[in-house]
Amino acid sequence: MMDESEFEKEGLESEANLNEVAGSYCPNNKSETEINQRPDTAYKYPPRTREAQEEARKVIESMEGVISKKSSPAVNVFTHQDGRISVGLSGNVASEKFQNNREKLQQVLDKKYGYGKYSVCDKTLGEEDGVAQIDGGNMPGACAEPKCAVSASEIDSPITGMSTQWRGKTANPHAYSGPNKDEIKEYISTEMNPCDTCSDKYNEEVYMKKAMKAMKAMKAMKG
Repeated sequence: MMDESEFEKEGLESEANLNEVAGSYCPNNKSETEINQRPDTAYKYPPRTREAQEEARKVIESMEGVISKKSSPAVNVFTHQDGRISVGLSGNVASEKFQNNREKLQQVLDKKYGYGKYSVCDKTLGEEDGVAQIDGGNMPGACAEPKCAVSASEIDSPITGMSTQWRGKTANPHAYSGPNKDEIKEYISTEMNPCDTCSDKYNEEVYMKKAMKAMKAMKAMKG
């Protein structure tokens, strides 16, 4: 079982057009000085793993013919100890098209792998949750990571790993450069670092506090 303090900071995703897809204006930008003054946090992304990477590829394969690469160019998954998978897609959750696509993908995954194995989130974390847009990063809520965090918050099993995979038509805009590169080398060309918004340590804390909500509640119940 992975303790909260054992989570290592990793990277995630972004694409230049995500802000265009989700809306380009966010007044909550933070300066580099403000970012550097923030304390470190124990709430960090889980490690990149081959298992998570393989699960992300299964989701991507299931998206073919269901969701266009332009609509959701990136996918984030968290694996859980009990075998369930949290899934987040990049894109605008306020869009009817996004919600229709998400529902169709959920149905495909349920049919292929069994009901409840994968949970594709229909919500995200944004400014109202304390997520700040960082200069050069996507607007809060646009990326796959915050959606995956919300999905994970409803699963009471410890998170064991993660992967963020690029499926866009263009080359991977944020090639992964963090730890575990040898372990995940099979799909390393499509593994992603975070955008500046999602890599900000304060936003990372917001995401991971949310992601571990159900797990922490279960621990509290058990005493």
